Amino acid sequence: MFVAASLECFPDLSPQEALELLNDLEYSAVELPIHESGRGLKPSDVHADLERAARFCRDTHRLDIAALDLDLAPGPDYYNHF
Repeated sequence: MFVAASLECFPDLSPQEALELLNDLEYSAVELPIHESGRGLKPSDVHADLERAARFCRDTHRLDIAALDLDLAPGPDYYNHF
């Protein structure tokens, strides 16, 4: 069975804490939000350090990545981040 949840379901937790909780709750997949206004991974962070962003996405506590919720910054940085 494929059961997924978004890290945004736990706004009071850090991304790592939310991943640990989802793993403890026996979810099989996770949606990773990539929002400029979020506490987790930001599009500007991905643009600045792609290797660090890839490490963040790989460290999912054995949860499959079901989706990426991408919210790019408006304005001239939109195309750079994309």
